[in-house]
Amino acid sequence: MTIPAGTLVPRDARDFGEYELIAKLATGGMAEIFLARPSTPGHRELLVLKRILPHLAEDDHFVTMFRDEADLASKLVHRNICHVMGFGEFAGTWFIAMEYLHGVPLSRMMTKLSKAGKMLDVRLVAGIIVQACEGLHAAHEARGPDGQLLAVVHRDVSPPNMMVCGDGTVKLLDFGIAKARGANSRTRTGTVKGKNAYMSPEQILGKPLDRRSDIFALAVVMYEMLAIRRLFHRDSDFLTFKAITEEPIPDIRERRPD
Repeated sequence: MTIPAGTLVPRDARDFGEYELIAKLATGGMAEIFLARPSTPGHRELLVLKRILPHLAEDDHFVTMFRDEADLASKLVHRNICHVMGFGEFAGTWFIAMEYLHGVPLSRMMTKLSKAGKMLDVRLVAGIIVQACEGLHAAHEARGPDGQLLAVVHRDVSPPNMMVCGDGTVKLLDFGIAKARGANSRTRTGTVKGKNAYMSPEQILGKPLDRRSDIFALAVVMYEMLAIRRLFHRDSDFLTFKAITEEPIPDIRERRPD
């Protein structure tokens, strides 16, 4: 059954093992996102359930990548990282259960400010970026059972993947393309993962990545928060990549003298 995003799930389609699906929130390129809650009596808190798309359930590469995401995210426990509550398989479909966040993506906030011709207070920008740094640092410093660094690289730090919650907490989302030491999946030849305008030069060129790539991406986000203007985004992927690898970065003081 195909359920449009933004609609309630029909009652006869709500059962999903240990969970009850309530409404479909969105559909991405790899999974569909539902508002859900545990079906166990006495545990009715809202959560978000990410379920791999049916046509990808037979693709071993995508299933392995999805499981890698769930396994990695479940190891990252920090107040500035969206908490994964569980993952598993039901009726032949893999899923991830995550905490439900009351807030808005940073991208939506920035779009509204841009349309209104308004700027963000520098102190607010600093507060958001500091929390994002703390979440990233926790991911970068995550260690396996052997005590060795997992060498996590998010690879998709961008405004849509930063949630600003109602209480002021900032949460990093979507480690769906993150890589860590020992992950089972491998990037397919010829693919570059991440949002183009936030990629580091090394990521664009397909070079080995470490935490510095994430820091570069977060710096781009900070610049755009201060300027309320895109830094590297151009009319084509080629021009965007060229801007990142070759063009000088405009002085932020030209946009924000303060």
